[in-house]
This record gives sequence, C-alpha cells and structure tokens, in this order.
Amino acid sequence: MWSHCAFIAGVFLLLLSDRRVASEDPETWWSIGQEELRETLRTVRNVNKAKNVVVFVGDGMGVTTVTAARILQGQLKGASGEEGYLYFEKFPHTGLLKAYSNNMQVSESSASGTALFSGQKVNSDTVGLSSKATPKQCRGSQEFSIDGLLQWAQANGKSTGAVTTTRVTHSTPAGLYAHCANEDWEADTDIPSSEQDGHCKDVATQLVETSPGNRLDVLMGGGWTKFLPNIPNAVDGPTMKSGCRADGRNLIEEWLAEKRRRGGNHSFVDSRESLLQVDPKTDSLLGLFSAGAMNPKLGRAESSTEPELKEMAVKAVEILAKNPNGYFLMVEGGLIDDSHHRGLAARALHETIAFAETVQAVDAITNSNDTLLIVVADHSHALIFTGYQKRGTSILGFGSRKLTDQKPFTSLLYLSGKGSSGDVPRRNISADNTTAPDYQQQAFLPTPWAMHLGEDVPIFAKGPWSHLFVGVHEQHYVAHAINYAACLRNDTLTSCDSNDITA
Repeated sequence: MWSHCAFIAGVFLLLLSDRRVASEDPETWWSIGQEELRETLRTVRNVNKAKNVVVFVGDGMGVTTVTAARILQGQLKGASGEEGYLYFEKFPHTGLLKAYSNNMQVSESSASGTALFSGQKVNSDTVGLSSKATPKQCRGSQEFSIDGLLQWAQANGKSTGAVTTTRVTHSTPAGLYAHCANEDWEADTDIPSSEQDGHCKDVATQLVETSPGNRLDVLMGGGWTKFLPNIPNAVDGPTMKSGCRADGRNLIEEWLAEKRRRGGNHSFVDSRESLLQVDPKTDSLLGLFSAGAMNPKLGRAESSTEPELKEMAVKAVEILAKNPNGYFLMVEGGLIDDSHHRGLAARALHETIAFAETVQAVDAITNSNDTLLIVVADHSHALIFTGYQKRGTSILGFGSRKLTDQKPFTSLLYLSGKGSSGDVPRRNISADNTTAPDYQQQAFLPTPWAMHLGEDVPIFAKGPWSHLFVGVHEQHYVAHAINYAACLRNDTLTSCDSNDITA
C-alpha cells in the first residue's frame, strides 16, 4: 500500500502533465551556454594524491535512467524538469564505460562489479575470479581468485567499507571481497548438491572467514537470512532471527566474536534508530536491516525501521575518516536495478534521486582536495524514453501521440519485461494511474523480468585525478585509474611515481 505522501506526489505529477511551459527567449539560451562554458573553463585539474576514494555504483543506472530521474527530480520541485541536473551530473569530469564482460556482450552485476573493482574483465555470473574460471563450476575455481581495490587499500593501511540497499552478499558488494563461481551462491543452501563436493565457500561465509571481507571496517545493507541458521520459531532479536542457513552457523555472532578478539569497539545494528546512535569512534560496524534487499524509498512506510542510503553512507564516512591513512568506500544504489527488473519506472527513478542525494550528502562532509568521488553505473537497463511530449509533461505520464493501434502509451517504456502483452493486442492504458509506485510500464519483449542493455554506461568524477575518467574507456579501466590516483600498488604505474608517465 503506498503512502499518503506518494499519493500526493502522484496527483501533483498528473497536474504537471497538462501544464504548458513557456519557451525561454533566445537571450536566455545564449546566457546559459556562456555560463556553462565559463564553468568548464574554471575547472582546474587536481593532481593531489587521493587519500580517500568513494565509489558510488548506481546499479542499472543507464543514461536513460539518469535523464528521466533528472526530469522527475525537477518536477517534484515544481519545475519543468528538463533544465535541471542530478547532483553528480555537475561533477567536472564525465565519460563512458564499455560494459561488456569477458564472455558476454551484455553484462550483469557480478562481472561488472568485479571488473570495476579488480581491473580485469571476467566471465558473467562469476565473482572475484579471473576470465579463466568456468561460470557455475565450483571445482578448481579458487585457483583463479583475483584481488582488487579492497585488498590494495587494506594493504596500504586504509580503512574500508561497503554500503548497499541490496543484500550485502549480492553481486555488486560481493565483487569487492568474494571469490565465487556463481554470484547466486550467497549462503550454503544456495550451492547445489552437485557443486558441494568442490568445497566452495558461500559468499556470506567468505565475508566472515576470509580476507578481505573479514577486514572490512564498515558493512551495511540487507540480507540477514544469509548469515543466520534456519531455526523455526526463533526468538526475535538482533542476531537471533531465523535465516536460511543449513549448517547451523550464526555468522553475525561469529563476526562479532572475531572483532572482539582483535580488540577495539565494534557494533552490530539492525534498525535506523540503532544506526543513528552509533558513535563514530566505533572501530567496526555491521548493519543488516532486512531479511533480503531493503525496501524501496517510494512507498516505504513512515514507520519503517530501515535507514536511508544517505544515512548509511554518511555514518560509514564518519567511521572510516578517523584513519589518518585514508579509506576506500563503495556505496551502491542497488534498488535502481531491482525496480527496473520489475518494470517499475517510478520506483527506479525515485531510487536514482535518493542515490544522487546520497552523493551530495557524502560530498558535503568530504574534501575534494584529497577525496576522489566516482559515480558509475555497472550496466544499463531496458528503460526507454520516447514520444514528442511538450516540456513539463510528467515524465511518468503519457506520450503526446497515439500509435498506429490508436492506443495511448507512456513516455517511459521497457524493451522487455512482464509489461509485455506477448502475442495478445496491446492493452488500452488510458484509464491507468501511471504515476503509482507499483505501476508497471508496458514492454515490448515478453520476459519474466526486464533485461539489461548492452550500451555504454556513464561515469562522473570529482577530486584528485578525476580527469582520468574523461572519454570512453573499458569498464575495468576504473580500478587502474583509482590505483593510479591513490597510489595503492607499488608494482604498477601510479601518480606517486617519479618516472615519466608517458614512457
């Protein structure tokens, strides 16, 4: 059931759909162009060493998603929308990444995340394994384990963290710390019996038992079921909820025990209230706020006990920033992708706006002189934006023309997904409330869920060496550029080298 606030927003957008926006005069457009030129000319390259690095991953946040979210953000504030910017769009350096995997033209989150964080393209469906690994084949896979930014940062004495709105064992965060032949092997019960003789560890076990996962200083998101045993009628408590594990292990308690063994102050939290009370002096923090993925922002009840992404990210920075050696943090807006898979454009756009607000909140408490901020999508999605609507038309409303079947269409559609009518004639949607949080846009190809797109994805950067991200690059180039800016490895070219970088 969607909230009263969401209902009001929906009515507001319906009103916007009929509004006529006056065109600006020629002088205004000229002034806008001149100011953008001046702003670009004022950009100065920052060649300081990146003490801190924050990588924001908008899962499934393709260019169309950015455009549509930008418009919706403006319309929610009473503007036309097209003329605005999401916060990170004003970062001084932008580029595109080629997001194919080693073996697939259209990639997915595990291969894309591993590429972003390791500096190598890998096979789809695998996590933290080189391109020599066979997807979904456990036996022998561990010999192809590869390291990446998390290990490199920890080896340099930096604090490390990861924050997500999905499960902390899901594809993107797992790409930081796990080595697995199948991204879906998040708990022991997820590994099929045919593969268990290979002695592969599930992702949650790796997080608690092995480096670099067990050396993370901050980890927050959803997915407690992957850490807890399946105990019917379990007493409800912070670490005593019933999970899905068959091995009887309580990995949350094991995490806490290991942290206590190492000394220091450590906390486990499972609610927004408990998170906000955490002292930044805490050395390590684990937060699991939901059984699976966290709830989307649009339609979330006001009584929700889950924190917002920006609250998790800000708390993470406050804890990690104590380290004089700096830190590496990954922040994922994971429900952009989840909403798109379901064909729910309104939810995907609101998640994107919340993601942009998170970037702004972190930028406000960091220093661009020594902190490199990167905003990137891991892959694109099936959302398309079409029609010839007038400026100011609700981005969640109808297109301006009828098609050859004389039926209306929405400005936002999906190329694939549950919204397809298949071989049946397209449904007339003229009476639909297209702004409802759970409204499923129509789709062209009939699939169980919307598929990813293979187009290049955007990257935005600010801070030391952010100009390295201008242009079109391979997706795995990102880890190489971060390593260069932050001087993480002494066996590769970095900005700390005295050698001629053009050699």
